[in-house]
Amino acid sequence: GTEELTITARPITITGDGWASDQSYTGNEYKKTTYTVEEANAENTRGLVAGQTAEVAYELKGTNVGNYTGIFETAVIKNAEEDVTANYTVTKTPGKLTITKAEIAQYVTLTPTDVKKTYDGNVYAAGTATASDTNGNDLKIEYQKADGSWTTNPSEITATNVSDSKIVNVRVSAGNYEGYVNGTEELTITARPITITGDG
Repeated sequence: GTEELTITARPITITGDGWASDQSYTGNEYKKTTYTVEEANAENTRGLVAGQTAEVAYELKGTNVGNYTGIFETAVIKNAEEDVTANYTVTKTPGKLTITKAEIAQYVTLTPTDVKKTYDGNVYAAGTATASDTNGNDLKIEYQKADGSWTTNPSEITATNVSDSKIVNVRVSAGNYEGYVNGTEELTITARPITITGDG
């Protein structure tokens, strides 16, 4: 008769670190390179064999709002200098990172620009507001038109006559932030002084 001597691959799990809860956007990078290698269990049927080591290159990182998953670049198990990875069934479980939007007012400032002109018959547009972000994100500045809609082009809001003067609502937003920073600016046409002198 014959008999078999079979050595089966040993199961092992390598778990990359992640974040248990969502993280708020700060403009800084979140990063982890740490991981856990499963130790041998009591029956010595799974986990890392005593005297062997796992050499793992793992990285989980993210800066902007979104969902991220860790990446295992390498996962090699060695006995001294000998690569014995083929003796293992390796399950790699990467960590997760979710970055959520931050409140915009923490990082962004809006500076509206007033326009004041004396009536001269010309058409004047609303001022061009400016905004800055401590994290350097691209910002979207919008102006509210008379019909309630918003435009990124202040020249769509104009005044010629004194009666056209208005307060213009302005807001700024960015993809990594929740909500808006709001402000107002004046578009004012003032009356033109004129003197009418009767003959004497």
